[in-house]
Amino acid sequence: MKRVCAHHASEAGKLLKERLEHYGYTAANLPQAAGVPSVLHLVSNRADALEATLKEKADMPLKELIRLFLLRRVLPLEQSIELLGAVVISTLLRLRALCCLESDFHLVNPEDAVKVIEELEGKTGEKRGFKIFSAVAWWPVEDLLIATDYGDTQHAAGEFEPVMYLSLDSYALISACPRDAVENVLDMCCGSGVQGLVALRHYARQATFLDVNPRALAFSRFNAALNGLHERCSFVEGSVHEDFLRHMGAKKFEVILANPPFVPNPDGTASAAGPLYSGGGHDGEEVHKISLQKGLTLLAAGGRFCSVAEVPNPESFPERVKEWVYQAGQPTGSIQIFTGKTIAAEEYWKAATQERSALEWNRYLSGLRRLGVSRVAEALVFLLQDGSPLSVDVITRSALWQDSEYLQTHVAHCMAS
Repeated sequence: MKRVCAHHASEAGKLLKERLEHYGYTAANLPQAAGVPSVLHLVSNRADALEATLKEKADMPLKELIRLFLLRRVLPLEQSIELLGAVVISTLLRLRALCCLESDFHLVNPEDAVKVIEELEGKTGEKRGFKIFSAVAWWPVEDLLIATDYGDTQHAAGEFEPVMYLSLDSYALISACPRDAVENVLDMCCGSGVQGLVALRHYARQATFLDVNPRALAFSRFNAALNGLHERCSFVEGSVHEDFLRHMGAKKFEVILANPPFVPNPDGTASAAGPLYSGGGHDGEEVHKISLQKGLTLLAAGGRFCSVAEVPNPESFPERVKEWVYQAGQPTGSIQIFTGKTIAAEEYWKAATQERSALEWNRYLSGLRRLGVSRVAEALVFLLQDGSPLSVDVITRSALWQDSEYLQTHVAHCMAS
């Protein structure tokens, strides 16, 4: 993604959001229009099956927007202009968020594509079969619009690291976090920046975004500008494994949000856990643990650390969290842990290996067994730094991340000041 011109992205974002809302491109409407349980099912690697449903369910403008922005399909240039307007299309082309193809699928230089649009608008150009496709996926989140890489965007270690698409864990943390007004929020392992941006929209005055992946910070900057929030943001490139604290100075945060990589990857056997946003170390807890420990050093008195992850062996997870806190040298605070849907290791490895070879399946499961991982569960962790002696309370439910009403009411209410 091209370095963001905040003003241009903000203006284009305002116009784009107006057009999308006009056509019903919202988190509430998209599942019904596509005939799927939730917006999370609208992913590009399921596009072929979803398109058949879209033809039956959705109105034409909304159907085409879903195809363009979530299913990675092409749209005729003239039709895209009719739907979204020449200014929006031209700006997003210049920002490399959209791409233009000639009739032979040859990629067109963005400035040349903008000239074609100007000619079409001025009635001086002829129709030559140009097409548009989106370089990123576009997710409606409450009243925000968030761009990410597609779920099937391939990574190349050390060369290209995609930015995580929005998933069930992303929405769970959004729903569960209390929305008491605060001054400063830190979004650790920020990815697209969705957690910090929701905070800015609803309860935080300033937000800092931290990620080791430069592409993630580019997306966070773009999304901040797209939603008109860029003037209240700062961005730090750094790894939670390294001394990123020097970039923070004496700053303390009233809320720290963390959606760390959590897929277990024993001995690097799961190729699906290769991207930075996915792999959580051998047992899946490496990044989660260090995020909490580093977060404690940045948390203001009375502040909250909030994280979401899948965790191995959930029955012993509370004791492990207590150990993490003691190791950090700050054994105070009230911890509330919620655990949900649990998957046996034998089933989890099928998902984590994404239908890879039988050899990879067996090596992965063998690695989990060597580590003593028998089950993996959804979890949310909240630590309130209230100065009290360290305590841990645990609530277990059969469904957690999927129950947005429970998260927004019971969980968020329990953790509110």
